Amino acid sequence: MLVGLNVSISFFMGSVLAWGIIGPALVHNGAAWGVDISGGDPNWDGAITFASLSLKASNKDHPSPRYWLLWPGVLLMVGVSFTGKYSLSPNIPS
Repeated sequence: MLVGLNVSISFFMGSVLAWGIIGPALVHNGAAWGVDISGGDPNWDGAITFASLSLKASNKDHPSPRYWLLWPGVLLMVGVSFTGKYSLSPNIPS
């Protein structure tokens, strides 16, 4: 096992929050868009993908949910790593 159960549950709940709640809310409110992948097939009408960070799929004027969720996720990881580093370091006398 690469990670413990607590970390696995955290990954899972973060994914559910990001892709099950925040992503659809961004799309619903018009803050993010996806790329139509139906290709004119009526069986797949309305099928949209959000799985690309290419300039064709999203840019600063036409962002995807991935664009919105990438940098807050990076900020959280950096913040947690610094918190862990400095909370375990010995106290420096003043």
